[in-house]
Amino acid sequence: MDGVASEAVNYSKIFRRLFPTKKEWDAVQIQMSKDLAHAPNEFASKCLFCGESLSGPDKSQSLCDSHSIPKHSLKAISDDGKLVSLKSLISPINGLTDFEGVGQAGTFRLICRRCDNLIFRDYEDFQNYTDDFVSRSGENGCQKIFNEIAMKNYLYSIYQQNMGIRMFKALEPIVVKANNSLIGEMVRGNLEKEMNDKRDYERYYAETKRLSEKTLIRNYYVGFYRIIPWTVPVAFQDALAVEISFDGTLINNVRDLRAKIQQLQLCIFPDKDRTILLAFSKQHANRLTPIYRYLNRLDDESAVKAVIALALRYSANVYISTNIEDDSVKTDYMRELASDNGTTRMHFWPDDLIPEEKAAFWSNQQAQQIVSEHDTLRQYSSIPDVLVGIDNY
Repeated sequence: MDGVASEAVNYSKIFRRLFPTKKEWDAVQIQMSKDLAHAPNEFASKCLFCGESLSGPDKSQSLCDSHSIPKHSLKAISDDGKLVSLKSLISPINGLTDFEGVGQAGTFRLICRRCDNLIFRDYEDFQNYTDDFVSRSGENGCQKIFNEIAMKNYLYSIYQQNMGIRMFKALEPIVVKANNSLIGEMVRGNLEKEMNDKRDYERYYAETKRLSEKTLIRNYYVGFYRIIPWTVPVAFQDALAVEISFDGTLINNVRDLRAKIQQLQLCIFPDKDRTILLAFSKQHANRLTPIYRYLNRLDDESAVKAVIALALRYSANVYISTNIEDDSVKTDYMRELASDNGTTRMHFWPDDLIPEEKAAFWSNQQAQQIVSEHDTLRQYSSIPDVLVGIDNY
């Protein structure tokens, strides 16, 4: 990864300079969705868990629309079987908000139906989430639950990286048409990053798969667990590369593509008349301690807001009830939290060495971005109260 640099760049200014409208960009994403609908097996011809063909006559080994969040939680907050992606509600693509049925929300297609029914059943059994869950967290049954969550998170991440790789490859004809070296470097750099990230997630997944085949697991540490005594209208599950804690402590240097990332496994599981908040990691992931320590000091309402802030800042896999009014969540803070302010991070692989003054500029930009990241996260109390759901308690 030598020669890699990162710079905060305003995409909207670049695209306004290159294209008269957003239509070409939107067309890429729309075409991707159509292609995937017609070719659902594109990313997996064999189940990534058992290795069996996904095109055989046995329906139990056909490709499964696996849920990245337990279906039980999605049903708990759905309205007439419908949900909405919080990120798409805040920042709709092509002016359209992404309303989805429970059956389609947050799905990925990499394993067969039989494996989907078998390898996640412990963590999807909500009777396992009891008041004494933390005291039992070192037991093998709970360790299996953590491993199942991590395994699903990495499968979902692999699928998302596949989608990202496809997107940047789809952008190549637009780059050629634009004849702009800056956009060319952006597409090339981000395509390389997506491919590198995919390799990392494949390695993480392989580790969880090996652990799932063991009779004894001692691999995970629970940093935060809370049963909220009402149904929070938000469902979430993902593995996060958190950059900075609420108190300003640097957790992961995500700008150094060679740095070892300590993943935070984070969950918001709505249930009937309660919600499970869970944050855990591999043992000895000590850089995550400030996050755990901070969350554990919060009251229930504040803890819900803080976890939602982490989820929305570092993932798009956040779903909410369609009963929530659009305008109530389309605040300036929510847009900033979801990175819908026109600014994002691009990765460049320059053909020539980076001039010293440019490298210094990028370094200063990174320092400013870290400060901005902390400012955004620590304002979690600005999360709209309607997302906490305490009015239903």
